[in-house]
Parts: sequence; structure tokens; C-alpha cells
Amino acid sequence: MILMDLQYLPAVLTPAKKVKTIAMVRAISNLAADANGVNVFRRFAFMEGLHEVEGASFDRMVDPGDKTRLHQSDWVTDRVTQALNDAIVGGVDKAWSLVAANTMGHNRTHASQQASGGAFPAICEGKAET
Repeated sequence: MILMDLQYLPAVLTPAKKVKTIAMVRAISNLAADANGVNVFRRFAFMEGLHEVEGASFDRMVDPGDKTRLHQSDWVTDRVTQALNDAIVGGVDKAWSLVAANTMGHNRTHASQQASGGAFPAICEGKAET
């Protein structure tokens, strides 16, 4: 499961709302940390980077038809979507690499033990005990 935190846009960054916005971003992160198997896509930090590091203006980041300046533009949606996709694919690739490494280690150990007539070792937390 993936939670996505808040947008980094002018409507949530006003002096009256910024403290509560930061608190909500932290609360989402804490909830995910307390839950088993829940990840957070840090959209707030990602969009802050678009604005602060890449120099994207809020005029580019906010939907041009949104007078409240709360909703992200199509450009930001595309950037967030690509970053989220990259994070998911990276996580899947990492998981498959771990599965492949464990499977290859299992096959090598099993083959060498079959050749020597030994029993397959006990597995504890993903590690073979010897």
C-alpha cells in the first residue's frame, strides 16, 4: 500500500495554514511508519523540490483555472505520476532482485548438498544457517 501526502501549493502554504500543513504531512508519515507494509510517496517534498530546486513557479504548478490555488496543474500531475511510477518500478525491481538472489543462493546450496548427499540447511529470516 502507498499513501501519498499533501500537495505543495499556495493554498496550503499561507501563514494561517502552513503549520497545520506540515503537521498533516508528518502525521501521514507517522501513520505509515506505524503500519505494517505501508509506504509514503512524499508528494509534498517532491513538489517543494520542483518549486525550490528546479525553480518551477506556482503559476506553472497550479491548475490555471483554479482560483483557490489548491489544485495542481497537468504539468505537475505528469511529473508526480512519473516520479511515483519510477518509485514503484524501483521497488519492484529491488524486490525481484532479492527474490532472484535468494533463489540463486538456494539453488546453489541445494545443488551442492545434493552432490554431497547433505540435507538442505534450515532457513531463518531469509538466511541459510550452516
